[in-house]
Amino acid sequence: MRAAKITYKILLMILPLLISSCVEVEDYYSDYTGETVPVQIKINVNGESDLGDKDFKIRTKAPSNINENLVSDIWVIQFNGTTTSSTKVYTKYINITTSTLGLNLAASSSTNRVVIIANTHNSNFDFSSVTTYQNLLDKMASITNEYDAYGGASNLGLVMSGFADIIVNSVVSSTPINFTLTRSVAKVVLNLNLTATSGLTIDSIVMCDVPNQFNIADTLKALHNTISVPYPIHTSTTYKTFAVNTSLPTPGGVTQTFQWYVPRNMKGTNAGTTVMNKNTNAPLGASYIRIYAKSGTNTVIYRIYPGANMTNDFNIIPNKRYIINIKLNSVGDYTTDARVENQAGIVVDYTTSAYSNSYILNPPSTGQPVNKYRIPVGRVDEYWGSTALGYGGNLSTALLSTSNAWTITLLWQDLSNIVQTSSSTNITLTKTTGLGKNDYFEITVPSTAQFGNFVIKLSRNSAPTVTLWSWHFWVTDYNPYYSGVVATGAQDVKYTVIGGEVHRYSDNGVTKWGIGGDFQNSYIMDRDIGDLSSAVSPSLNARGVLYYQFGRKDPFPADIPLYDINGTQITYSSSANGFNGPSTMKNSVNNPLVFYYTNGDWCSEAFSSSTTIMWNDVNVLLSSTGKSIFDPSPLGFRLPKTGCWSNFSTTTTTWNSYETIYTALLATYQADGSRRFNNGTIFKLGTEGNQWSASPNGITTANSFYYKSGAVTPASSDTRSSGFVSRPVKQ
Repeated sequence: MRAAKITYKILLMILPLLISSCVEVEDYYSDYTGETVPVQIKINVNGESDLGDKDFKIRTKAPSNINENLVSDIWVIQFNGTTTSSTKVYTKYINITTSTLGLNLAASSSTNRVVIIANTHNSNFDFSSVTTYQNLLDKMASITNEYDAYGGASNLGLVMSGFADIIVNSVVSSTPINFTLTRSVAKVVLNLNLTATSGLTIDSIVMCDVPNQFNIADTLKALHNTISVPYPIHTSTTYKTFAVNTSLPTPGGVTQTFQWYVPRNMKGTNAGTTVMNKNTNAPLGASYIRIYAKSGTNTVIYRIYPGANMTNDFNIIPNKRYIINIKLNSVGDYTTDARVENQAGIVVDYTTSAYSNSYILNPPSTGQPVNKYRIPVGRVDEYWGSTALGYGGNLSTALLSTSNAWTITLLWQDLSNIVQTSSSTNITLTKTTGLGKNDYFEITVPSTAQFGNFVIKLSRNSAPTVTLWSWHFWVTDYNPYYSGVVATGAQDVKYTVIGGEVHRYSDNGVTKWGIGGDFQNSYIMDRDIGDLSSAVSPSLNARGVLYYQFGRKDPFPADIPLYDINGTQITYSSSANGFNGPSTMKNSVNNPLVFYYTNGDWCSEAFSSSTTIMWNDVNVLLSSTGKSIFDPSPLGFRLPKTGCWSNFSTTTTTWNSYETIYTALLATYQADGSRRFNNGTIFKLGTEGNQWSASPNGITTANSFYYKSGAVTPASSDTRSSGFVSRPVKQ
């Protein structure tokens, strides 16, 4: 495929001092009643040079005629010193008018800091929380829409700030006080052109990940505080998107220009070396322009990150202008150009979802080349940053915090080519490094991806480089997220979902599935975690059979070959990967492929003997509806408590050679046996099966659903060191 020709011209400028004029003011509001000194003020605004073709037409909600030097109103705030602890002594709001009036400041015998905040367009702006200079530096203003940065359609000017350090006395009253104001937002300009032969039409252009608040005195914040990357911290509620859907460029037409005013958004740099790989490992929360286009019936999405350069910088800094010139002459090739985000595929962004230890990866349909899954890493600090029993103990060498670099690698895969280092037909890890707990890694899944299971582990780049967390990924066409209305009451119901079914059960009077029960609005999968089908004949070489020790998050595959990312078989067996336990939760997290065998509980810590906590998590009581931090279920699911299978018996099920079938729904439970608690070997394969619940029932035992020919036990008591399969319910 022909690569898109995308060219850039970056003009990143610290705007020079351009305008100096006497400002005429009218006293509007003051909260000071002490001795004052009349003064004159003179405001200088850091101006902006006119870059680009003057004939370009601005096509955005931000008007093209914005006077970026305009000062329409000011707040004057005086502090009794020049340190961050200096206290506020005087506040005044002033409308700029044509009448010439002086300004009164609080008299002082020592140097005071006088701050001007321009263009809040609000005489009621709340400065009540500002009692010190540091309070002002931390004061935030909200951005709810594009207008908030420049006063809306009335074009009242951009928010600015500046200061002067002076002794307010009769001497200063005779000389105008100079204030230099600097804008609190940056300007991002996109000049976009489509060639006549591009084969593209533009649907919309969106400025994404725009912070929804900014420091009202941003310039002063940058001068008098250290602003560390990343800033601001990315969360689900701190970013906005601004879309443009009209007057879009047409093939062979004139270049159209779009502009946005964007608050400070500093996300640092990455290891990019060319414009085509800048997007690889892009930091979480960096502002970007997304261009939605069509090539025939296929959607093509381009993602463009402004910054100090187009290779590795992701910092948007106020009072600087970022101009990007783009010419699109073809669809582009997503396999070689990271700016071509996907074609008829989607980005599945889990960074704002609840944390999970397992994720389902559904390859896109044929003709939709890639789905990109973004997986947050915040669970690392959620575990290692807590001192709760069984958690990491706030171990500083294990925390990612906001600045520790980390890397993810493939621990194992159950085929040699599910995940490869570089491929357009198999899964690839397209973002493997990051900075801090608020970042993410990314997995690209093409339509031709192999079904199976793999595990990713994360380590800090600095010593000790042990595994800090690991995640299981289940590549399947099964999508168990049912979007319809779920029946109420305990009854046998099946719902069709993509690739299979989900079920609700009768509960034989236990009221777990009925109204008020744990599963009243839930449903259960038609297969176990990792299964490649709802009906798999048990065998020692069965891919998709995953065993779990009670209270652990990491799976142990059947006795099958496992491979690294290069397709090389790794050492894996009950003897090679077994360890004579018991052990600790920390050790299990550091060693996700080690099976701890013992005659009792694999975990030696005292909390593990509790019968009131769910799946070894002291923060989630069995009486709650929560999900254990160690739960191995995919996002949105959890392991069921005891009572899930209360209606299962020898009369409601039938045995069929190697599986038990719940007759009412034809729900199959394979006899996958178990990994034996005392040596880790596969036991009773094809003749027995156990499904873990999340419920402990003794100091070294927990409940499972047990079944074999002629026997069904809905709540069996089993040793926690045993390795059983698991089937989750919807949260």
